[in-house]
Amino acid sequence: MAASITQGVRSFYGRQYRPRYIQVDIPDDSEDDLSSDEDFNMDNLDTDFHPNDDEGSSGSEDSTEDETITDDQSLPSHPQTQKSSRTNTIKWNKSAKLTQRPEADFPERRLTLNQDFLETQSLSNNSSPISFFRAFMDENYIKEVAFQTNLYSTQSSQASGSRAPPAVTVEEINKALGILLYMGVVKMPNRRMYWCPSTKVPLISESMSRNRFERIMSCLHFNDNSSNDGTQKLFKIQPFLDHVQQRFKGVVVPETYQCIDEMMVAFKGRHSLKQYMPKKPSKWGYKLWARAGVSGYVYDFEVCGGGPKGPPSEAEVPKVLGESECVVLRLIQPLAPKQHKIFFDNYFSSPELLVYLKEQGHFAVCTIRQNRLRHCPVMSEKDIKKAGRGSMDQCVDKDNNVVVCAWQDSRRVLTASNYVGVDPVDECKRYDRKLKQEITIPRPAIVSIYNKFMGGVDKADMMISLYKTKFRCRK
Repeated sequence: MAASITQGVRSFYGRQYRPRYIQVDIPDDSEDDLSSDEDFNMDNLDTDFHPNDDEGSSGSEDSTEDETITDDQSLPSHPQTQKSSRTNTIKWNKSAKLTQRPEADFPERRLTLNQDFLETQSLSNNSSPISFFRAFMDENYIKEVAFQTNLYSTQSSQASGSRAPPAVTVEEINKALGILLYMGVVKMPNRRMYWCPSTKVPLISESMSRNRFERIMSCLHFNDNSSNDGTQKLFKIQPFLDHVQQRFKGVVVPETYQCIDEMMVAFKGRHSLKQYMPKKPSKWGYKLWARAGVSGYVYDFEVCGGGPKGPPSEAEVPKVLGESECVVLRLIQPLAPKQHKIFFDNYFSSPELLVYLKEQGHFAVCTIRQNRLRHCPVMSEKDIKKAGRGSMDQCVDKDNNVVVCAWQDSRRVLTASNYVGVDPVDECKRYDRKLKQEITIPRPAIVSIYNKFMGGVDKADMMISLYKTKFRCRK
């Protein structure tokens, strides 16, 4: 029979910690007396202080994103109280109306191919898919990829003292890329099943052997590792990113309506740029800032944390704009003024950004967070909820022609723009749980336009997910 063991509560939870006190003599005539009215006064506090609007800013009631957790993230230090560099230059007026801008009424331009590029590549709307693929990955760049792959294969063989494998040819690189694309169309649970006798796909198995394909994938490289100085986190794929970004911008003519949002590239390996987004379908991976049109075509993108920071080069940007606002400025830098309308969410927005975009000739619509309203006297969430569903309110800064609109749907929606406001009001249908039927409620024009043209990046994500290649590796 086992002996019973008794243990006291104090020993179970451990010994109680007793803090040690140190006696310090404080002189009577101290110059750092916090009770002095000269040093500490509530009237001297900065009431215009706002949180820093960088990538780590926290959301408000309208926030749609979560905190990101990176592999190299350390515990945050205690923030020090500092005075904000933002000055309240926005003067809101509830009775004023937004000044109509005739230059904002221009014909819509849809997705079309660049005529200069068509003449050099001999492309047309009836061209084959491989011809459009060559517009982005031409033979000259494939030769460069084959050279870098053979260089890495030779370097790794010399380091290990083993025999160098046969050199990779341009034709083999083309076949390997074609196999990867076809794996996104015909999906299987395991990559080796494409070569198994019972489940093989002849189009893949007859093009290249399994061992040769895996050898090419293990040695595939885009840059010379011997010239890596360790300062660039994306050194190994930076030439590939530069090439693709240049082709994305030059192949087509930019559309009129473009949006800026984030994309996730799924990845669960080890890398300092990997982030965790709990509410995303792909929770682990690389986060990209992307600019896409209504069609879903991505014109430009940046890897979050691996690209440039701050305002665009050779641009005089106000110092009040934070890093999240500079992301918008970097992505729209190639766009011509007074030809496009930009849409983005509350992660990037601020009244100062809308003012700067107006000065540069860009029209913008965005959602905005409560803590970035710059003391805008728009109806609070409690008051507009009492007013009922479909209620709306707006405040205008006539000097800068910026408007902030509050609209009550299932909850309050805050939007801002530098060219469109509440009018003209249209109607939309919503389901009423109390009446158990659909009802019609008024909706401001700024919300209607935002909902119509904001989904470009989401459409690109949807189309990519249809043909996503499941290729697990350690790179």
